[in-house]
Amino acid sequence: MELDNWFPSTIGRSHHPEWLSPMISLFDEIFHAPNKKLNSDFYHNGETTYGTRSLTDDPKFKPFLDFVQQQAKDFLNVQGYDANRVPWKPYLFANSFLEGSNHPKHLHSQCTISGIYYLKTPPGSSNIIFHPNRPFKDFFDYMFFIKENTWYSMPTVQYTPQPGMLLLWPAWLYHEVPPNASTEPRTSLVFNL
Repeated sequence: MELDNWFPSTIGRSHHPEWLSPMISLFDEIFHAPNKKLNSDFYHNGETTYGTRSLTDDPKFKPFLDFVQQQAKDFLNVQGYDANRVPWKPYLFANSFLEGSNHPKHLHSQCTISGIYYLKTPPGSSNIIFHPNRPFKDFFDYMFFIKENTWYSMPTVQYTPQPGMLLLWPAWLYHEVPPNASTEPRTSLVFNL
């Protein structure tokens, strides 16, 4: 039997160490400021600028945001989509995950592409885990009994964070970050476009 693969979930991965130094400096400026405006209630034992400060409107982050948006356009174009027709609505925020911090399984609404750029990933930093969006699996129990992990039966795919790693994915793709085991902060810039 031939198996035709249609409608895959695509995740873009690239490394851009050239952004590490300038982004770590800006991150440290925000997270170590005496009058920092951070949300410490969004994640257990973590901090974020989400909901407290828009990095999208900060001119210091504009070059990075322009870079990320171009990467997102390339991500769509290489898959055969017309990125020029997307109504881009960028939103950029910074995260610091301390030991035990996590983000349960979720997706992002009201945007097209989501992504993350890792700044610092000390030993024990938690992976990001993606789940295939296959709602029919909720109705057919036999599909949960995986005999062998193949492209068709994979229940998840994980990426180990590395400084300078950029990941892009369709905003509707479920993902999660399990509890962080690093004793030093796992830091990143997250964006929805």
